[in-house]
Amino acid sequence: MPCERVTLPGGSMAIICTRGRSRVAKVCQATAECHGSGTKLCDWPTAKGKTCDLRSCQEHAHNVGHEVDYCPAHWEIREQRRKANAPHHKEPKR
Repeated sequence: MPCERVTLPGGSMAIICTRGRSRVAKVCQATAECHGSGTKLCDWPTAKGKTCDLRSCQEHAHNVGHEVDYCPAHWEIREQRRKANAPHHKEPKR
């Protein structure tokens, strides 16, 4: 039974579990106000072989390479590190 976290209008969160394939619309999770189609998943590495996977719409996703996108929070971390000239993690190769 797949379960999915959904952001509701007003910023509340809900967990919806269904039988079979998920029928819940994949909405942008970047902000509570955005209800755009969450077609981009954040590729920021979080653990060995894992990524953030926060859903973002085309407007909120930040493309950093071929089919490599970051959510707004991880984009900001990347930019802060770049501005500070601090070494940052390796970006995923695709």
